[in-house]
Amino acid sequence: MKDFLRRLLPALTALLLLLGGWNAAASAAGPADESATPEASPTPEPPLPPAAAPEGYYADEIILGLLPGVDEAAVAPCLEAVGGIVASRLEALDALVVRLPAGTQDAALASLSACPGVDYAEPNGTVYIADRIPNDPYYASDQWGLPAIRAPQGWDYETGSSAVVIAIVDTGIDLGHPDLSAKLVAGRNILNPILPPNDDNGHGTHVAGIAAASSDNGLGVAGLSWGARLMPVKVLNSAGSGTFANLAAGIVWAADNGAHVINLSVGSVNPSSLVENAIAYAHAADVVIVAAAGNTWGGGVLYPARYDHVIAVSAVSPGNALSPFSAVGPQIDLAAPGESIFSTSPGGVYLNRDGTSQAAAYVAGLAAILRGMPGCGSADNIEWLMESTALDLGPAGPDAQFGAGLIQVDAAILTLYQPPTPTPLPTPAFTAAPAVPGVPARPSPTPSLVSSPPAPTASPAPSPTAAVSPTLSPTAVRGADETPSPTPAPAGRDRPRVESPLLLCYGSGLLGLGVLILLLATRRRRPASPRLQVEVWSRDRAS
Repeated sequence: MKDFLRRLLPALTALLLLLGGWNAAASAAGPADESATPEASPTPEPPLPPAAAPEGYYADEIILGLLPGVDEAAVAPCLEAVGGIVASRLEALDALVVRLPAGTQDAALASLSACPGVDYAEPNGTVYIADRIPNDPYYASDQWGLPAIRAPQGWDYETGSSAVVIAIVDTGIDLGHPDLSAKLVAGRNILNPILPPNDDNGHGTHVAGIAAASSDNGLGVAGLSWGARLMPVKVLNSAGSGTFANLAAGIVWAADNGAHVINLSVGSVNPSSLVENAIAYAHAADVVIVAAAGNTWGGGVLYPARYDHVIAVSAVSPGNALSPFSAVGPQIDLAAPGESIFSTSPGGVYLNRDGTSQAAAYVAGLAAILRGMPGCGSADNIEWLMESTALDLGPAGPDAQFGAGLIQVDAAILTLYQPPTPTPLPTPAFTAAPAVPGVPARPSPTPSLVSSPPAPTASPAPSPTAAVSPTLSPTAVRGADETPSPTPAPAGRDRPRVESPLLLCYGSGLLGLGVLILLLATRRRRPASPRLQVEVWSRDRAS
């Protein structure tokens, strides 16, 4: 048996050496070819959605302005680097319209802004028609007066403040009309103070809708001032008549209770010191006072429009001709539409009316818009703003038919309009671009109109035990929608060496064991000491 084991030892040693050498070689060579038995790869995370363009800009287009003397070929390498394609050229302005891959706008803006030869890079924005058209159903078909005075163009800048109140000193207002009820403030029935100032004639309701009906609400008609509130002050009865005393009382009450504009679509051929004093009282309170010139068919202007501090208004037709029923005279200050004016009427309905009463309501609405704007100044200044921006009709300069002319809503508003102050945007992080021979480098790029992604922040060095994450190279620029994809392992002899600690230990152990057995088998055997034999036996027994 001992001889058999002694002969077996060399074969066993050779086998162990062979196994150890094979495992060590496999450890050094790396894993087997993965193409034969592919391992399940982790499901990649879905890419981030493309970066949304700032409001008012195209997401996939930018405008590239070139420095003088620089042509398209000089910046072609920079365009190629961001995947940009020239969509059109504005040669007179040394600019290119560049189309980009989706979601790369921010990175492209930063990169192209730093490109030598580029003056600026900015998003390609959108522009719109400047007219603001309300969605009130009768606006387009029945309200010719508003476009005639360029109200849509004015609404693009200002539609009126809800802090401004227009007092309609008239027959009252239909308090339940769906196009007016939301605009009403507390009013007064001068004829009978215990009753509400409800309209039992229809005239005051019609005038109120022209000046400030609820607008852009998908209902009925649009008023000129979308924001102004309406104060119903009833001084005329159901037949549309009243007294000087009631009229004066109504003017004073409106001035004392917060009216900023008073509309007086009323008239008399007779003067009244009482009414004139009431006008002076309201003017002293810095109230804008507007009155109808009167429907005298070419006759003189009626009172109270004839008084000082009152804006007297004549009426024009759709062709900007003086309406035949309108009064004329040197007291005329302004003109406004007054024929076939479609507006609110009691009972929640709408109808057409003619008259300088309707023309005065347009002027009151414009005065209310101006009164709500910063820098409007006094009531007299508001009158001057409307007159100085009016469209001159008839003979050059002020005349007895149109006064200073037809009111122009947009021109009057623009005298006070202050564009919003833009919010400063962060300076974009620019990426250095390769220098182009023969092209001057831009010393300091101008920030684009939109903010770029924040500049990468240096991360602390990883500790020896920390896993090292893949990092981008210093010059790499990645769009917001890009997700890092795993790098495929090269095949063949280019495959990287992969070292498995377990495999290395296992192969090395087998190799060492084989060498030990070979030494034991070839060494000269000596008799063991009794003590050693006992110890070996004792360990075997203990096991």
